[in-house]
Amino acid sequence: MFNRLNQALLRYIDRKRRVPRIEAVESTRDGFTVTWQAHTDQPSETAHHVWGDIRRVAAILVPGLLGGDECLLVDVDGSVLQLTVEVAGFEAFIEEGAKRLNGWRPVTEWRLTLAAASPGHVVDVYG
Repeated sequence: MFNRLNQALLRYIDRKRRVPRIEAVESTRDGFTVTWQAHTDQPSETAHHVWGDIRRVAAILVPGLLGGDECLLVDVDGSVLQLTVEVAGFEAFIEEGAKRLNGWRPVTEWRLTLAAASPGHVVDVYG
């Protein structure tokens, strides 16, 4: 699903609003809650997921000021969540996911691979 993902595709996803921009993610032992706002004139929405709902997680480097910023694409029961470093709870989500999901690649391993990559490169994290 994420193997050939690139920046052009991310721009398309943003334009089509197929991946809502997440405002916050709160991680717990049994799952996580995401908060997002689909449109600026509407109130924020929330949804709770259990860790077992996650099918796949991929990290991608999106263009930023210093070469790029991390972005996680999380496949949750067929829907894709886009978590960027600006999202409140981003680091806690990564730490808790590594504890709760058997097969989650070590954080230092995938982050080193991602840091050495060019923007648009995808690194599998889980699944």
